[in-house]
Amino acid sequence: MRSLALAASPITPLNPDEPFVAEYRLLWCSLPKHPAVAAGHSVESHGKDASSQFMSSKDRSWLFVYERLPKATKSRASYSKADAEVFAQRLAELFIAPDTKLRDVFSSRYTAGMANVEEGMLKHWSWDRIVLVGDAVHKLTPNSGQGYNSGLQDIVVLVNELHKALSSSDGGCLSQDTLAAVFSRYQTLRFKITTDDCKNSNTIIRMSCWQNWIFWLMDRFILPYLPIIVTLRVNTGIAGTIKNAYVVDFVDGDEPFEGKVPWTHRMPRPSQKREFG
Repeated sequence: MRSLALAASPITPLNPDEPFVAEYRLLWCSLPKHPAVAAGHSVESHGKDASSQFMSSKDRSWLFVYERLPKATKSRASYSKADAEVFAQRLAELFIAPDTKLRDVFSSRYTAGMANVEEGMLKHWSWDRIVLVGDAVHKLTPNSGQGYNSGLQDIVVLVNELHKALSSSDGGCLSQDTLAAVFSRYQTLRFKITTDDCKNSNTIIRMSCWQNWIFWLMDRFILPYLPIIVTLRVNTGIAGTIKNAYVVDFVDGDEPFEGKVPWTHRMPRPSQKREFG
C-alpha cells in the first residue's frame, strides 16, 4: 500500500517504511501435553528481562518465552531453527512451571520458532481502495492474548460499514469517495479501542520482564499482596474494554448466555436490526 501510494503521488501522507518497534524477542514452541500444567490452565514466570507463559489443552501444551533485546529496533529480523535452539540453550535453566525448566520442555517440542515482538500502530489505515486490518495496522505483544481479538474486531467493524454502504447503493461498485468515507469511519471506530489495547499489552510485557523498578515493585510485591487491585483491574478496565466488542450488526441471533458484565453491543434479535454509532 505504501509503495502504490508513493508511486501515485510523492506528497501523499505515508506510513514509515519500518513502522513498528521491537524491544523484545519471542521463542515459542508446541509440545505434547505436559503434566506440569493442567488442561485449561496456564503458568507464567516473571523475571529481570525475561518471562514465560506456559499453557495446556487436553492433548497439547504451548510455551512462549520473552526476552528483552539489548537495544530497541525497527529493523525486521528473521530467526532460523538454529537461532531458536541457541536461545533455548542459553535460557535452559529458566523456570517454566513447578519442577519444570525450559530445557525440560523444549526438548520434547513438536515445532518451534522465534521472532521479534513488534509493537505499534499505523497512522494511515487505508489508501485508495486498499484498507488494512489486524497485524498489518497494529501490533500487540502476545502476552495479553488480544491480538487475534483486535484483528477480528477490525474485520467486524469494516464489514458492518461496507454493508451499510452497499445497502444504500444502487448495487454497483462503491465509488472512491464512498469507500474513503467507509474506511475513515472504520478507523475512527477502532482507533481509541486499539490504542488502549496496544497500551495494555505494552504494559503487560514490560511488567512481566521487570523493565524498570516501578514494574518490578508492582509485579513482585504490590499485585501479589494486594489482589484487590487485580480484581478491580479485571472488573473495570479489562471488562470495560471487552464488553464494548462489536458484532456483525446485520445478522440476527440470540445471545446463548449472559455474563456478569453485559455486552454494550448485543446481537440484533430476529427482525430487530440495529445500527452501530
